[in-house]
Amino acid sequence: MSTFDPSLVEKYLKNECSKEEAKTVVAWFKTREGQAYLRLNLDKHLELADDAGYLMLDHEIPSEEMFQRISDLKIRKGYRVRAIALSNWFKAAGSAAAIVFLAAIYIFLFNQDTKKLVDIGTPFGETKAVELPDGSTVTINANSRLSYAANWQTEGDREVWLDGEAFFSVTHTADNQRFIVHTNQIDVEVLGTEFNVKNRRSKTEIMLASGKVKLTANIKENVQEPATRSHDDSPGSETGTARTMIMNPGELVEFSEETKGFKTKIVSPEKYAAWVDNEWVFDQSSLREAIQILEDYYGYEITLTAPAMKDAIFTARVASHDVDVLLEIIAESFELKVSKKQNVITLSN
Repeated sequence: MSTFDPSLVEKYLKNECSKEEAKTVVAWFKTREGQAYLRLNLDKHLELADDAGYLMLDHEIPSEEMFQRISDLKIRKGYRVRAIALSNWFKAAGSAAAIVFLAAIYIFLFNQDTKKLVDIGTPFGETKAVELPDGSTVTINANSRLSYAANWQTEGDREVWLDGEAFFSVTHTADNQRFIVHTNQIDVEVLGTEFNVKNRRSKTEIMLASGKVKLTANIKENVQEPATRSHDDSPGSETGTARTMIMNPGELVEFSEETKGFKTKIVSPEKYAAWVDNEWVFDQSSLREAIQILEDYYGYEITLTAPAMKDAIFTARVASHDVDVLLEIIAESFELKVSKKQNVITLSN
């Protein structure tokens, strides 16, 4: 599957694939990368599935059973389920089929019973500390989700799936078990170390506090060559087009769907892990970063009447539980007025 074209997934979801292309997509869903994609996107597809038509590929699974299992799964996860004629559920064409049958693939073709997954989510404004079965600890940031197999294996790889942000302190095992964090863009592989992973806004950031980790991009167009690293030891950034790379402590690596490459810079680990201790550290940070925090972690909708100010910088240390203090600092630093109405915050001159 090394030559799989990710654009086929979108084409498949729009019901525009040929039968051979559809089979290629289903085969990819059986790979580690494909299964990681399904785990990370299942909730999104279930949420949107009410108004979607379903394209069914040839299989031996009873259609009535499949429909019932998906309905049961939606109910367990709290989604609205409305009555729908089974014949309509099998619509094979039409623009309504934006979300096809990923949930069905997830449940049946891979024999994935969601009851066998430990799924931990955090709401806006709250973090959660979790101890994994191997003794590793994970602090999950607000508006994030972590999942792993309930029957955690004592042998083989230790795997978790992340959507959002989390800080990992991984225990090294006597038999050198790999610990792998899957996101929809990057697999982070370690033996024992501390690192932060953030997967938001079509971008993944990994900050390594200690130890060493290996990154593997899930974008197949990337060139499979060692990452190019700068010989300049001074702080700065660099961009590579490799599919894999090894990180060193104190580095922050960014990978985005737009660039399809690794961008590396030297950072202070304290800044990027401060949220674990219920703080936000802004060190020559932009107003843009503060706005993204307010949106991503507290659920606010931010309106800035002077968009050109997004790149203005400031320095501050703020307790993460006190959003009002952060807003006061923003107002004073940039001479802005702050108005809040329910979930909408307006920053104006």
